[in-house]
Amino acid sequence: AFQVAKRVRSQTRIGEGAVSVAAAAVRVAGDLFGDLSRRRGLLIGLGEAAEVMLEQFERAGLTYFDQTGPSRRTERQALRAGRNFTPFERLEQALAGADVVVTAGGLGRYLVDQPVVEAALKRRKRRPILLLDCGVPSDVDPAVDALDEAFRYTLADVEKLAERGQLDLFRALPGDFAPRDAQDLMAYPFFSLAKSKRIAPIDFAAGNVSIRVEAVPDHGMATIWDADI
Repeated sequence: AFQVAKRVRSQTRIGEGAVSVAAAAVRVAGDLFGDLSRRRGLLIGLGEAAEVMLEQFERAGLTYFDQTGPSRRTERQALRAGRNFTPFERLEQALAGADVVVTAGGLGRYLVDQPVVEAALKRRKRRPILLLDCGVPSDVDPAVDALDEAFRYTLADVEKLAERGQLDLFRALPGDFAPRDAQDLMAYPFFSLAKSKRIAPIDFAAGNVSIRVEAVPDHGMATIWDADI
């Protein structure tokens, strides 16, 4: 995990180019939620990696972030950055109000576990939450992946998307295929953003376009990790 964090700084050059870890994280959020300017964020912890991520989200239109964390320094940092501070004891409430959660604790224990995310999702009436885990070691319990509406990505996950050129995976191959714009296709939910098996169908409606994506019960729905196969 420490090697991944080092490569994020030295090789991927966060914030300096389209295919970078931060840009990939913002793209995942955009694919999940659409217009980010209408979304709310939550920062958990104090880590530098999260601050860089937040800069990229601000450029993409997501400018409102609350902040919480177990450290006493969290409130002071939130005030300096102009963010609303929420005591860590009210984490469930903070998660319920956030669409995008960026964590940067790295304390060697999980700050966000499955029960608190499940409770937050109930408060949100099952609206999805994107959890970007920048902690080294991880801040978010992998058991969260079992929740259909929770989308957990570690630094290693997002780095893999950037390195594989996943941002352009929907471009049509040359030949007889009609050219399509990648962003247009990414606006439709052809793939699940979850990493765990999803059986529940995805229903999408926008204007006169209606799409239902159904899963094969034995294998689940294709995810973005399958999209380049």
